[in-house]
Amino acid sequence: MKKILVICTAVLLLGACSSLNNGKKDKFTVEYNSPKIPITQIEAQFETFLGAGKLKKSGINVEYYPKEDAVCLNYTESLSTYNLYWNRENRDAFLKALDGYKKDYSERNLGKNSRKAKKRYGNTQGYLIWQIQAFGEKYFAPCEAEFGYYFKDGSPYFSVKQNKAEHIKEFNEGNIFTSNEVPLYFTRAQADKLAELLDPYYLRGLLTTDTKIIIDETSVGKDEY
Repeated sequence: MKKILVICTAVLLLGACSSLNNGKKDKFTVEYNSPKIPITQIEAQFETFLGAGKLKKSGINVEYYPKEDAVCLNYTESLSTYNLYWNRENRDAFLKALDGYKKDYSERNLGKNSRKAKKRYGNTQGYLIWQIQAFGEKYFAPCEAEFGYYFKDGSPYFSVKQNKAEHIKEFNEGNIFTSNEVPLYFTRAQADKLAELLDPYYLRGLLTTDTKIIIDETSVGKDEY
């Protein structure tokens, strides 16, 4: 009898493990040619090439991919074009990090520059598609972003460091293409503007105002909010 109970228990455990594995979410990816809704352009600061730490202001195109429920930050830096995609989890991480930064700022709790400062508010793993030249091959891979702050010219900027991503060629693991590490620096006003565009209710509204995009009924972005 005990032997039968042990066997039954083992079967139930295996079934539970199997159901857990089946319930795992698919890895977050975005199709480059998936339907998108252009939103607007915001500004941020980038480091200048050999600029001794100086910053330059540049535009970032913000787009929404409803089928994947992804917001894309599209920008060009050092002759490369980047499409950094964030899903709902990534966007929540950005909003939480920004709240932490603004709290530290108001309480004068921002210390000196350090490696820890650039990742003080955590990280999140989104998805990156990049292109080295205008008509070059596109590469894609998961991409981690770190949230923190950094002092430039005496001012503390909210920072989003886009870490390196590795695209491994299919059937050829030795053929690896690596993206550049790109820090983005936002003033509080610039970061607040981006936060408004990441708001779930704002994104939900885009689905009802843009009639040119046909959303599949099973799309995550349609029913999640």
